Amino acid sequence: MYFIWLGKLWDKPLYDSVLVDIQKLGLQSRVRFVGLVENPLHYFAAADAFALTSREDPFPLVCLEAASTGCPIVCFDKAGGANELVEDDAGIVVPYLDVQRMAESLHFLIREPEIRKQLGRRAREKVLERFDISVGAPKLLKIIEEFLV
Repeated sequence: MYFIWLGKLWDKPLYDSVLVDIQKLGLQSRVRFVGLVENPLHYFAAADAFALTSREDPFPLVCLEAASTGCPIVCFDKAGGANELVEDDAGIVVPYLDVQRMAESLHFLIREPEIRKQLGRRAREKVLERFDISVGAPKLLKIIEEFLV
């Protein structure tokens, strides 16, 4: 199992302390900080699962991006809107800040490829059913038109 961090890296003191912890744990070969990338979808498509480690994110677009590639999501309950996408059929929602359960859930998905694929397929379906522009734009237009009257 590998942990790959996409996106902005922390400030230098925090980043350096995280690197020290990784080294002390002997995880240098298992953890990669890629930084900002132009197209994260390639990474999501290659991943077995996406772990949303955020403690707060009202509407995590990154989950929609990951799910659009068929990647199941593991997220914390009560940490924002990700659990509304994941529910019980597009990944696994673990109790808030229960890092042990998050790790166990990711390990479970690695060990159970059929379940992982099923959850990933449903995640992709949900994105297309609920968030595709062909679905969302007419809903948004309807709301706008109601306020214009």
